[in-house]
Amino acid sequence: MLGLALVLLPGPAAARDDEEKPPGGFATAGSLLCTLVYSPVKLAYAASGLLVGSMAWAWSAGSDRVSRPIYRAALKGDYVVLPEHLTGERKLEFRGSLARRSRRY
Repeated sequence: MLGLALVLLPGPAAARDDEEKPPGGFATAGSLLCTLVYSPVKLAYAASGLLVGSMAWAWSAGSDRVSRPIYRAALKGDYVVLPEHLTGERKLEFRGSLARRSRRY
């Protein structure tokens, strides 16, 4: 029984320097608290962008050239705050980029 347990149980894990380390507890807790404030604001911004973009689409007789930049700015971006945002490893983007991206067909 002891021999079977030694074979099946995993050995101690060795820490390697090149692996990514998980964020600390303060960064995780901070990101959770920031998300509780940030996400409702971002969702309200996205909902208003949907409304304004839809009105712009209707007033322009269905032109995507008018409504697409509004949708892109309002709907793209981050909806949650990650620990990487708080540590500066990643940039928090509230609104999407207005730059056109090439389409691939």
